[in-house]
Amino acid sequence: MDSTIVLVGVSDTIGHLISDHASIGRSVVQIQVPRMKEKELMEILDKGEGVLGMKFDKDASSLIVRMSQGLPHYTHLIGLHSVRECANRLSRKIQFQDVHKSFSKAVKQAVQSIQEIYLRAIHSAHKDALYKQILLACACASSSAKDALGYFHPADIIDPLNQILGRTNVVVATFQRHMNEFCDNERGPVLERHGVSRAYRYRFHDPLLPPFIFMNAVAEGELDATQIQKLTSRQSLS
Repeated sequence: MDSTIVLVGVSDTIGHLISDHASIGRSVVQIQVPRMKEKELMEILDKGEGVLGMKFDKDASSLIVRMSQGLPHYTHLIGLHSVRECANRLSRKIQFQDVHKSFSKAVKQAVQSIQEIYLRAIHSAHKDALYKQILLACACASSSAKDALGYFHPADIIDPLNQILGRTNVVVATFQRHMNEFCDNERGPVLERHGVSRAYRYRFHDPLLPPFIFMNAVAEGELDATQIQKLTSRQSLS
């Protein structure tokens, strides 16, 4: 019986993806699947409206798409809980506040491995540790990066971290040690580091993590959804 095996993964190149099994390279047909565009994610919500007989307010659908970061998994997850919040109000129009309230439930139903990666990355016995805030700033830097693969530089973290901490004096030395640890096995690695010393660039090892970090920040009251939209506004997925 004829059969087809589909190898799925996240990587810059097919060589990187199959580096441990290079001999299968000649048998693989490469199909690049980029992140979905904002218009495509909107179509998911549009189809849901037709099936449910409900309507997403423009601000609500924009927030869902922005938080999804091009990943349809999160569009479905956030959309589901937003609809439920709306239904609890006995309404058929999903509004911005429904989406905002949905994040606490969406976080609990996110992929368990993502939850575990996040908790391991931010764990610390010290109450004043900044791992959580710095990882959130990294997510903002990655999501607002012009680089299509989400690469960012340490300097890109300064502005979002200042806003998250309510400071004006953050410098690279404030978080350099934390970023090095994020690249180690003990905390993940949650980040990948490329380049040479003093010219390193970073990106998240798992692209599902930044949207989870954003939802968790909103659910725990660290930032509201409007602030996150502003911090990630430079990137356009359309």
